[in-house]
Amino acid sequence: SDILTACTYTPAGHVVAQYRRADQAAGLTPRVVEGAGFRFERDRLVLFHRVEYDEEWIGTICLEADLRGLYAGARRYTLIAVLVLIASSALAFGLSIRLRRLISEPILQLARTAGHVASEKNYSIRARKSGDDEIGQLVDGFNEMLAQIQARDGALEEAREELERRVEARTQELS
Repeated sequence: SDILTACTYTPAGHVVAQYRRADQAAGLTPRVVEGAGFRFERDRLVLFHRVEYDEEWIGTICLEADLRGLYAGARRYTLIAVLVLIASSALAFGLSIRLRRLISEPILQLARTAGHVASEKNYSIRARKSGDDEIGQLVDGFNEMLAQIQARDGALEEAREELERRVEARTQELS
């Protein structure tokens, strides 16, 4: 169905037989015989091929094919590929937003908590745990570290106060 015209020629270039698809113009003249090969013209492919019998050149066949169906298929496949690309990009974007919420948000919350602890020197602040996964384990470790620092800070404060009482008591004894 894609063949528009076909023609066979003698070695001298005379037409032996020709075919023309029904929708092609009736007065279509055969092509001039060229050497073996092909070329593209607008929306057609023109092919010349030598016909040999017992290693003797007995003629040439010319086929002219309509490429509009091929181009339409290429456009259709390009459209399908673009639609698949858009759909997969949208899916990847949706997944990245979901993963951001699951992964990045707890880490950012932990970083904000660490910033507050560092700026305020308040070791009683605790990070909020959002799950029992690796990030949850990280939050547990961070909170445990804060509890140890708070306990050491409290012990250090008590030791300082005890030392001040002892210095004051000793100063009164010496007075």
